[in-house]
Amino acid sequence: MYARPEGAVKGFPAVRRRCCNGARPALRATHLDHLPDRLERAVPTYRFLSSWHVPGTAQAAWDAVVHRPQEWPSWWPAVTRTEITEPGGRDGVGQRVSYWLRAPLGYRLAVRTRITEAVAPRVVVVEVIGQLAGSGRWEFVPEPGGVRVDQLWEVTATRWWMRLLAPVAAPAFRWSHDRAARRGGQGLAAWLARGSAR
Repeated sequence: MYARPEGAVKGFPAVRRRCCNGARPALRATHLDHLPDRLERAVPTYRFLSSWHVPGTAQAAWDAVVHRPQEWPSWWPAVTRTEITEPGGRDGVGQRVSYWLRAPLGYRLAVRTRITEAVAPRVVVVEVIGQLAGSGRWEFVPEPGGVRVDQLWEVTATRWWMRLLAPVAAPAFRWSHDRAARRGGQGLAAWLARGSAR
């Protein structure tokens, strides 16, 4: 059986290829350290901002997002699987979660988050690593009829093909994120409404 290379993480595999004589060449990471400088400079940092209105209280929305990531696949269609790898403290700081995502355009991503700041039930900030890298921020703001959930993600793509295509495909990636986020907001609103009805 082929051994996982040192430093590879489940869900974030290195690329494996065979040469014509059957030998395996040196493994390459899924990001392109060797992109030409002019292409590297063209790789954008994406800034995704979305806002959801959901029923219930800020605490209920906070619990769904921060304390119950294992439930995300049940209400967010783009999230196919989650795994809590480190529970963190009572406030959530230090919590580490792996997410497997399927974008509306069909491509898949594997990312991990680590909560770096949390003020319950108002604000949570996460570090993002994996096939996206950067940070995310959630804010929960009470408003008439429920809660406004604001998300801000500032990330770069680390998958080689996304970096290579970014100069021309960035609008499609933004559209894909916006559609996924919109469906997530709809899903969370329905999930919270069902919970309040029980």
